[in-house]
Amino acid sequence: MELDWFAGDAADDSEHFTAQAFFAYQLRERGLSLGELAIAPRTLITFQRFLYAHALHCTGAVESVDWARFNRHPLAGGRWCGEEVAIVLAPVCAPAAIMYLELLAAGGVQSVIAVGAAGSLQAYAPLGAAVLPTSAIREEGTS
Repeated sequence: MELDWFAGDAADDSEHFTAQAFFAYQLRERGLSLGELAIAPRTLITFQRFLYAHALHCTGAVESVDWARFNRHPLAGGRWCGEEVAIVLAPVCAPAAIMYLELLAAGGVQSVIAVGAAGSLQAYAPLGAAVLPTSAIREEGTS
């Protein structure tokens, strides 16, 4: 798929720049194939280095040298309960994280679990509590 930002027809409302096209372009420019990257359909994303390091340890994951040529945020491939998994240290901030997630989806990621750490101002969520969000109130567009 070629990147076609400037289609000749101004009335043409089809997409010209997609995550898949950008992904293919990036691979082509670096002389890589999708198979050389450690992308797995099941992916764990975290935003903190200590959680990333712990996930690497738990899964025996090894960082992908080829992915490092592709993107500056590390990705590693490992196994959990006999299944191939990818471990990702994603950028902090919703717009950057979403761009990264779209790139991963274009590469074949099908399910994602995000694990992180945060502060709390609520008595029902003291220091060290595990919280599973089921909804959110957002104050900007991407979250």
